[in-house]
Amino acid sequence: MITPAYSFTATERVLPRLALDFTTASLDSRVTVTRTLNTATRFNSTGAIELVNANLPRFDYNPSTLVCRGLLIEESRSNGFFNSVLAKSGSLPSSWSQSIPGGTQDTTTSIYGSSDGSTAWTQTANNERPFFIPNGALTISANTSYFLSLYLETNPNGFEVRNVVNYNSLPSGTAQWYIDGVAVSNTTIPTAPCRVGILFSVGATGGTIYPRIGIGGQALATGTIKFSRPQWEIGAFATSYIPTTTTAPVTRNADVASMTGTNFSSWYNATEGTFYSEFDLIATTTAGGGVAFMATDGTKNGYGFYKGSVSSSISTIVGANTSVIGSVTVGDIQKAILGYNSTNIRSILNRNGLFTTATGSVGTLSRLNLGRSWYAGDFMAGHIRKINYWPQKLTDAELTANAY
Repeated sequence: MITPAYSFTATERVLPRLALDFTTASLDSRVTVTRTLNTATRFNSTGAIELVNANLPRFDYNPSTLVCRGLLIEESRSNGFFNSVLAKSGSLPSSWSQSIPGGTQDTTTSIYGSSDGSTAWTQTANNERPFFIPNGALTISANTSYFLSLYLETNPNGFEVRNVVNYNSLPSGTAQWYIDGVAVSNTTIPTAPCRVGILFSVGATGGTIYPRIGIGGQALATGTIKFSRPQWEIGAFATSYIPTTTTAPVTRNADVASMTGTNFSSWYNATEGTFYSEFDLIATTTAGGGVAFMATDGTKNGYGFYKGSVSSSISTIVGANTSVIGSVTVGDIQKAILGYNSTNIRSILNRNGLFTTATGSVGTLSRLNLGRSWYAGDFMAGHIRKINYWPQKLTDAELTANAY
């Protein structure tokens, strides 16, 4: 949405000078988006995963409700699973006596490890059967997080997602299940379609594992499931799907969105102002610290919101000063607003109450970074819905009203 430029008037307490609404699936002409390589995807307005070419914004839709979630911003990641474009469906065998194949993954016919999947199953004492094997044996490094995920498209028999099965035991560390980005217990039954994942948090000792996703809860039963788009990536959470078709990993580069030059200076007021942001996160780990925006001079100086070292906390940035103003939940829409002048900084996150941050020198600000803070590697993982700006500090009552 492109907003007109006009002089500072009392009307701007109702109508902000800058109003970016990415839920309309359109890009304001003053915003520049760059992302090299044609390897990024999104959910489109029909709920299908589609490829988005380089240097184009990714307006991502909820695949269930088909509502636009806004501008998707992610850090760079790579999918280490080969031929991930091959979907697989089939019946679970009535006999579970076959052993799991090891060695190199079959890169031409199946993501099971065999052409029809019949040898990709085994029975354990707990009735847990693995049905996903990426690339055979994988080398893992110490003190590193890995995330294994796939899309479960159909599961009519209600098979449960279960513990990691026969993964050669992590040399050190833990494994945690996730359904659609939320940590779950071993007995959670996913409602397909959903994205199933496992976070491998490797400790001080690396090694080799055969990571697997398993099902259970239906003792010796048969049934049909379908899954697709497996992904093996370094990181503590799953990012958007990266298609692979060869015997090598494929990288999706980061989404870099900003407003610079007169596209920034035409609406920014250095003396006082108010920033409003509306966003959601797909993960609340310590990675991906930039949340929604940061107005900056190219250094740590500036105004913005930052997801700090506590995994779910949100802090304001005012120059070199920060203040924790609340916490967030994956997938929930967040509303954060900050008003500033030379003597007073006030901010609020959702309904958490107003916070005061110490004033500090912010330098001569020259740009608005969307979805990241001041340095290059600090990207959020989520959707920017809206960014508004008033060229004056709103009152406490107005700040509170806008955060609800």
